Parts: sequence; C-alpha cells; structure tokens
Amino acid sequence: MVVLDWPMSRDYFYSLFLSQDLEPKFAYKAQSLGMVRGLVGNGFGYSLFNSPLASNLALDGTELKAIPLKDKLRPLRMGIAKVGQLRLTPAAQAFVQMLKTQTTELTDAVFTDKRFHKALD
Repeated sequence: MVVLDWPMSRDYFYSLFLSQDLEPKFAYKAQSLGMVRGLVGNGFGYSLFNSPLASNLALDGTELKAIPLKDKLRPLRMGIAKVGQLRLTPAAQAFVQMLKTQTTELTDAVFTDKRFHKALD
C-alpha cells in the first residue's frame, strides 16, 4: 500500500484496516498527494483516498482508477475551530459558509447513503 504520510490521514487509514481486523502493509509512504498518485499510477501499489479524485490521471499522465469500498467504514471527521467568545468577521463567516456548502456538495456526490453525511450546523 502507498500511504499518504500525514498524521491524521495515516492514522485514519490505519484505523480502517484495524476496524476490519486487518494489518496494512505500507510499502511506500509519501508526503504529498501527487507522489501517492504517481506511485500508484506507476504500479507501485494501491492507496486509499477519503475524497473523490478530481482527475483520473496522475501528474505524469498515468491513469488511475477509483474503486469504491463496499464496506460501511467510519468516515473521517472534519470540523472548524474558533474561539467561542469571538464573533467571526463577515469574511470569516462567508468562508465557513463556503466550506459547509462545498463539503455538503462533495459528500452528497460521493456518499449516496445519507448515514455518512451529518449536518454541518
């Protein structure tokens, strides 16, 4: 397996294997999505992504194929942190709203089973 070696991503993907009583074998660790895609595209292994591929091509033009997982697995949790006593500026409020909208649209496009989608409010 080619793993994206970012702390939260690595731990999340590792937990998916453990939840199925499997032990992953990380053959390669990469620090960037482009490197993961390149390694997979050139036959060095497979990888897991928790978001849809924007393109089915690696940066060098090799083709990638997305294969959805069949099991119902724990989704990655995302959040927005802010200081509770402070009000957000209009720009910050607009940014948070844009994140909510984009996340909802992306989630709806990928997860048709609504159990994987939680309201963001």
